[in-house]
Amino acid sequence: MNTTLLQDKLSECYTLYKKLDRIGGPEADGDLFEVILGLEDEILESFGLPLSNKNKGILWKLTEKNNLTEKNFQQANSHLQAAAEIHLFAPVLSDMEHLKKGKELNRSAFDVLPELGHPTHDYTLFLYDDILQFSSLEDVLAELSALKRLDCYGELASLKNNHPRTFRKTKVYKQYKPYLKFLDGYVLNEPYLYFREDEEDAPHPLSVFLL
Repeated sequence: MNTTLLQDKLSECYTLYKKLDRIGGPEADGDLFEVILGLEDEILESFGLPLSNKNKGILWKLTEKNNLTEKNFQQANSHLQAAAEIHLFAPVLSDMEHLKKGKELNRSAFDVLPELGHPTHDYTLFLYDDILQFSSLEDVLAELSALKRLDCYGELASLKNNHPRTFRKTKVYKQYKPYLKFLDGYVLNEPYLYFREDEEDAPHPLSVFLL
């Protein structure tokens, strides 16, 4: 992205940030918020940066300014370039190493997930913040990969609008349940549900003597 286009994009972001703030934030105008998210993503992607909150913070700092000056633009551009260089020359980690390190350092899902190439959707946040507390890295990575492959984030979010006793009868649930290990726990907000179900399905330890 050339300097003039970047300045135009940053200026547009700043104007929309201020507008959204005046009318009451994302809850007041979800469509405007989506436009801002799209602009943020476009700017960061032009620098080859993950769409993490850490990187977006460079853009958010613009909202602290009463008005934008040429110096503000230059500083933002400089910070974005520096972040891009750090990202480019950072040690290459496998997804498993990256996820493990993120959890060990208590890093935010809003930084780790975008760095792994996954959106910060309600389900992916559930996997990182809840499921990873007691499940294996392999299970969580497999579920993240399945979600990305299926690209069903919006459909899964809609399941939460169903009654807890009826969501399993829906077309969406039946379509995706075979591929998503933790779907029931996500909908019911019960991270341990999958493991409780496994225990219930397992044979009783004394059953061998009852045959």
